[in-house]
Amino acid sequence: MSLSIFALAACRGSEPDYPDDPDEVTATITLTPAVVTISDNNLEATVTVAGTATGIVTLNAAALPDEITVAVSGATITVTGERPTAQGAYIDDSFGIVVTRGGVNATLTVNADLTTAWSAPPTQPTVAQATAGFDIFAPVDATFNVSLNDAVWQGLEFEGKAVDANDFSFDSATGVLTIYAEFLETLSLGNAVFTIVTSLNNLTVTVVIADATPRQLRLMSIR
Repeated sequence: MSLSIFALAACRGSEPDYPDDPDEVTATITLTPAVVTISDNNLEATVTVAGTATGIVTLNAAALPDEITVAVSGATITVTGERPTAQGAYIDDSFGIVVTRGGVNATLTVNADLTTAWSAPPTQPTVAQATAGFDIFAPVDATFNVSLNDAVWQGLEFEGKAVDANDFSFDSATGVLTIYAEFLETLSLGNAVFTIVTSLNNLTVTVVIADATPRQLRLMSIR
């Protein structure tokens, strides 16, 4: 009899192992995709946040360089890259972004492969010798050697007006600008300043117009 009572007491003193509550589910968070690549040819990527976790999605992107930014809208994360502008700059690395929702974390990996967007400034046009002489007594075309470099020829002006295409020529292959004598003969004596108009800086060239006609010939022409 005493043995039975002892066995009953021992049975009552131990707690049975009950299974876990089937209604209690651990919250989860998933990222699709979990790895994105930002490169020169792919400067933007989107990631969808899913899983059982609820609430506002927050990001910790402190590890990212300035050229890569992230933004979240609802359950969508947008990763945007910008090529560095410093000469010789290059970003080739992986960075982790901590994504949090409902107290659950996940890591978004950003692989960056960005080269510099820096480019050398354009080379401005030049003219080898900006002054030429012209003698009405012995008229010869005035020529100038122009190097356009990265510029594009747009025209020739005199006193703020475009010079007629029949009064000059420009050979883009050789860079030789020729202002015809027939036109120069119509201008007043002194410095005739022309403007070479280009897509970059404009250039100025001067034709010094003189008249070396002998005095006797001048008198004869007057008579």
